[in-house]
Amino acid sequence: MIESNIWVICEDSLNIKAVEYTFDVLLQILGTPYSFSTYLGNAKIDSRGAKCIVSYGKHVPIVENRPHIHIGASDFFESQQYLHRGSLPQGVISYEDIYLIFSGQAIGNELVSVLTLDNGLITNADIVASSFFLLTNYEELVTVKSLDKRGRPLAIDSFMGKNGLLDRPLVNEYAEILQRWILANVPDLIFDPPVWNGHDFAVAITRDIDSLRWYLPFSLKALVSQTIKGQFAKSFNSIKNFLFSKGYLGRDPYDNFERIYNWEKGLGIRSSIYVMSSSLTGDSNYHISELFNDPYFTCMLDEGWEIGFHPGFRTYIDEAAFLEEKDKLVNLLNQPVYGGRQHGLRFRTPYTWRLWEDANFKYDSTIGYAEREGFKSGICTPYRPFDILENRPMNLWELPLTVMECTLDKYRFLDMPTIQDVFTRLFQVTKQKRGVFVLLWHNSYFGQENAGAYHELMVKFVEDVGRSGAYIGPAIDIINAWEQREKYKVHV
Repeated sequence: MIESNIWVICEDSLNIKAVEYTFDVLLQILGTPYSFSTYLGNAKIDSRGAKCIVSYGKHVPIVENRPHIHIGASDFFESQQYLHRGSLPQGVISYEDIYLIFSGQAIGNELVSVLTLDNGLITNADIVASSFFLLTNYEELVTVKSLDKRGRPLAIDSFMGKNGLLDRPLVNEYAEILQRWILANVPDLIFDPPVWNGHDFAVAITRDIDSLRWYLPFSLKALVSQTIKGQFAKSFNSIKNFLFSKGYLGRDPYDNFERIYNWEKGLGIRSSIYVMSSSLTGDSNYHISELFNDPYFTCMLDEGWEIGFHPGFRTYIDEAAFLEEKDKLVNLLNQPVYGGRQHGLRFRTPYTWRLWEDANFKYDSTIGYAEREGFKSGICTPYRPFDILENRPMNLWELPLTVMECTLDKYRFLDMPTIQDVFTRLFQVTKQKRGVFVLLWHNSYFGQENAGAYHELMVKFVEDVGRSGAYIGPAIDIINAWEQREKYKVHV
């Protein structure tokens, strides 16, 4: 039986399931055997053979003969506060290189402090509540946020956005802080850093196939009407659409599985291809059965590309529509579908996660803002979501989005040098945390005819990160690699 290096104990007056979940996330990032239980107030604790005790609560337990890290709990999980607006943070709490969202009862005169003891330390830096707040999208459930025209919360209205923290994976930083506290008292304790198929960091390329046609179907009625009205430019476009749709002027630039397949195969990489089984207005402009007529799509199916689910606009809160589209995709593919992403990044906490979980998917990769890149949930590694309303960890993984390409040019109107800087900066942060950079690269942005210089920028980015030692692969490879880290939890 594996022995715990760390024994985490939570004061029993707090939300034990939420606290245990949060330590699971933090310690999976760090990678060392640990166990979890509760304590009562100022109880005296038997170490159970663990090398270090980490306690979390309002009261400090008595620990003898073992190094002891005590994290003072804020009021966040108090029953009169939790899930009420009064639990929302008022601003960032800064301490050295730490940016906290919550802090516990003050120790001395400092707002945030770490007090060194003979056998450890006491701190009021509440990295537990701060992590939980980010991982759960807590604020989107507890308070009404302004929405864009597609019904999505805005980054600028979020805590992370308002405080300029979207470029920082704070949860990964909190894990590092915890590691630093432990190593200061147990220098010989071993941590196992993340490894992605033999690599120290990873890039997941994901492609939402929203459209296969730039050129719309020809309409004789529209052409006649445009000509009568003297709208000759529109008439010309209608004729051009007709000629392209019939293949007389070349292949539609969005119909580019061949180019994607050849480029990725040439680099020895594979992406995740998320396809739509809805053909409703506002979703896709293709029928899913068309994909199977493309020999390069079938090559991807046969050669290990991940084909995932891209449910339509209405599905994020519509279980019947979600399941209808899922069944249509699964029946056509006749092979497992492990995960995917909501169309338009539409998401409602925790209900959309429930749809993916109840449909037995392994992961979702929706969490991110449309109008801003970065780490919405404060993390650059996969994690299990937590259902705040049912107070339980979910049987699902979330692989949060880092950058959607159209965020940078269509929402933020950035020029190419600035876009390059964004890619470089976020990748360097992810690399330093040994995490995963998740890129959403639509087929409609692949190829110079679709994206011009932007296409070349992304091609160079992927080639450069491959040379730098990144594992580049589909999302399901990332999830499978991370899932192995659940072995560190020792059930006692």
